[in-house]
Amino acid sequence: MADTVFEVIMDFLDEKRKAFVYICDSSDSRELARRRKFDLWFAKYSKDLFAKCEYEMVFKEEKIYSSMVVPLENKIWPNYLVTYHQLTSRIEGSKNEEKENAEIN
Repeated sequence: MADTVFEVIMDFLDEKRKAFVYICDSSDSRELARRRKFDLWFAKYSKDLFAKCEYEMVFKEEKIYSSMVVPLENKIWPNYLVTYHQLTSRIEGSKNEEKENAEIN
């Protein structure tokens, strides 16, 4: 299965400018196991070709694990990771603002 997943990823990233985000499905409470499995696959297949950043967010009382993967051949790959970090921080921030507003009302 891992070979197939990374073949699809390599095909998708073939242009060297793309990035992808994956979110571990949490509908059956096995998201952490999925995260660990993908981390193992990534370590095995990445061969120093990709940068990856991981985030944990709590959204609507549910912990969400997500990652962004970017080819290192993409000269602006750090910008992708910074932008993704800003996005996830905003999601967390908006969740905290909603919670604060609910407590005020």
